[in-house]
Amino acid sequence: MKHFLLSLLLFLPAMASADGKKVIDVSDGSNIEELLGADRLTIDTLAITGRLRHTDFAVLRSLLVDGELSVIDMSGCTVEDDSIPEQAFMMYSDPKLDSIALPRNLRAIGDMAFYYTAIREINLPTSVRNVDRGAFTKCINVTQVEIPEGVENIGGQCFAECHNLERVSFPSTIKSIGKAVFRACPYIREIRLAEGIKGIGEGVFQDLPLLEQMTIPQSVEHIGSWAFYYNVGLRSLTLPAQLEAIQQYTFYECSRLCDVTWPSELTVIYECAFQNCGFTTLALPEKLETIANGAFSGNSELTRLVLPESLREIGNGAFASCGKLREVYSPRLTPPAVAFLSTNDGAEANNPLSMESPFRGIAADAVLYVPVGTKAFYEATKYAKDFAEIRETTDFPTGIDKTEAAMGGCRATGGNGCIYISTADGTTEFSVYSADGRLVAKGTANGTCTVKAPAGLCIVSTPHGKAKVVVR
Repeated sequence: MKHFLLSLLLFLPAMASADGKKVIDVSDGSNIEELLGADRLTIDTLAITGRLRHTDFAVLRSLLVDGELSVIDMSGCTVEDDSIPEQAFMMYSDPKLDSIALPRNLRAIGDMAFYYTAIREINLPTSVRNVDRGAFTKCINVTQVEIPEGVENIGGQCFAECHNLERVSFPSTIKSIGKAVFRACPYIREIRLAEGIKGIGEGVFQDLPLLEQMTIPQSVEHIGSWAFYYNVGLRSLTLPAQLEAIQQYTFYECSRLCDVTWPSELTVIYECAFQNCGFTTLALPEKLETIANGAFSGNSELTRLVLPESLREIGNGAFASCGKLREVYSPRLTPPAVAFLSTNDGAEANNPLSMESPFRGIAADAVLYVPVGTKAFYEATKYAKDFAEIRETTDFPTGIDKTEAAMGGCRATGGNGCIYISTADGTTEFSVYSADGRLVAKGTANGTCTVKAPAGLCIVSTPHGKAKVVVR
């Protein structure tokens, strides 16, 4: 009987790998090569229990390179340092790894760990916190990725060249997304970002021709340069309200982009940020102060532009080569300063030959609309040199044409040469300022009172708040 049991035990390991499947236990620190046996190159499915050391991954990779291994189940084991080391399963050609179940204690995946593998699904355990640079680059069979809650950082080029990837979702726990994460993923159609994400790195979503719309969560505080570069299918974009700056080349060559929900706190648009986009009409937000070199150049279908009163400076060729642009509204009482505005310091900034009008190459019959009484100021600047005509007006569209505004229990209404200030209950103190900050009236309203005011944009201030109204 003893001899029979011994013979059976000796026979079982051979049976375990006869059909290409094998289970090994590395809990006691055993030599993994000995556990795999002499026929290890014939194993196609491997399940591992116990605790894997980082040195064991070189052996597993050799089974991918030289053997038949295509399925690995590590869900029953743990790994050294709670991580998969860099280049653990990396392949340069003939990728075979078709499926993998990851360790239950996994917290980090190293650089290029699954580079050019044939896996079809990426199922990250909820324990994972960091996925490093290029971890899943060239995983060409993956069609969708759902990153679970808990993951905090995604390294640069993590999913680059995943040529069949169509859908991606990120959790709220993400703190940063590295550079060029989805470079050369031509079939991505949907990207879902959860509230909680703070930053988007350089070039993260560049060159995704099938992506048509994008909503950036309100939690995002920074979007890197080139982030949506050359997304020729992008038509609609919602940006977070608190975003203060749009970096250089962020939406460069998004040739169909025509619908943008702008951040209310936006103050700076850097150079070439929206060059060669598809805007037909454009009304920029009220707190915007700076538009840098070439920011909207090459918007060949743009016909109407409304600039904010807050705009203080505008860069070299900011709206150059917008050949159909015929109406520009500039409500600022003093013309925005024309300057060479670039994030790249260099000799060009001091070279007078490098300077050009912000509106070079607009329509030959373009008209610039300015506040009443400011035409002479505008005529004297490079800002207005490319317009066929300058017209004074009080009729500024979109966001600055309100003749009535509510402020809590008080209402201000613009009239012909005056403002009507009314209160629903009791008395209210008020002050009226011209657009350049000059105090023009002050008093107390009880019911409705009439205040003389200059034509154009005026600001009414009360204890209930401030409002802009237009006086005819």
